Amino acid sequence: MTPTTPSSSIRIRSAERSYKQLPDGDLIRLALATADTRYLNTLYTRQYRPVYNTCLYWLKDPDSAADCTQEVLIKVFQNLSSFEHQSSFSTWINAVTRNHCTDILRRQQRQPGHSSLNEAFLETEPGHWIAPADTSEDLWFYLRYLKPDDRQILHLKYEDDIKTEDLAKHLGITVSAAKMRLNRARTRLKALYERVNMGMP
Repeated sequence: MTPTTPSSSIRIRSAERSYKQLPDGDLIRLALATADTRYLNTLYTRQYRPVYNTCLYWLKDPDSAADCTQEVLIKVFQNLSSFEHQSSFSTWINAVTRNHCTDILRRQQRQPGHSSLNEAFLETEPGHWIAPADTSEDLWFYLRYLKPDDRQILHLKYEDDIKTEDLAKHLGITVSAAKMRLNRARTRLKALYERVNMGMP
């Protein structure tokens, strides 16, 4: 066996550094073209923390976020060949992570009788917005990210089915003020949903 010389050790360390400094796209191509797990390990190390932080943001629980992170990364690496390099790998994996978190929370928070929340979208822009068939469940999940006042008025209107006049009495404000608050809450909910699901700024 040929002994390792100082110069060969330097070349090995240089090669190690060089592949670890490659862009994500190049690492993906190498991972798909070879059986060398070093490229996947490098991608895993780079992406673990960003994916975990996104999972934690949505799920609000460290243990659930850790499980979610593993599930996302397994899903990503199993479907690595479907990455088309039209966007950055980080953008692609972030979209996968958001969708996975949404699926988890949808299963956790699935509630019957909430289809009327689609009206929040239809009333915001009558005739211009057609909600997807499964949007009603998603919308209740997004309520948690609105301000407390917005959550309250949307719950009262669409979950408790309170008329606007009674809503105003309940909140101790005028009917006109209740309509304004309701419209603002609907608009913010719609903007949040579209920003996350439709790539709008």
